[in-house]
Amino acid sequence: MSVNKQQSSSASDVNDKQDYIKLKLINENDIEIYLLCKFNTKMIKVMKTFAKETKDNVNSLRFLFRGRYILEDDTPKTLKLKDDDIIDVFYEQCG
Repeated sequence: MSVNKQQSSSASDVNDKQDYIKLKLINENDIEIYLLCKFNTKMIKVMKTFAKETKDNVNSLRFLFRGRYILEDDTPKTLKLKDDDIIDVFYEQCG
């Protein structure tokens, strides 16, 4: 998910950086996690990474962007996400 690259001035490195998007995920407990992912990465990978970092079960979490539930097969491109967009994370409530 996160990428560490050496800085260089070649044109290919500039294009590679533009292929990535920086997202901010915030849950109800104000835990913030920043992720760097590609525009074509399925959101299930982002969801699993957040769940792993917060030690939660991914099935007990719901991810929303602008009030819309994010599905596992969605990508940042299909959701029209931009750099530094915020994804809200809530615990599923039963009953």
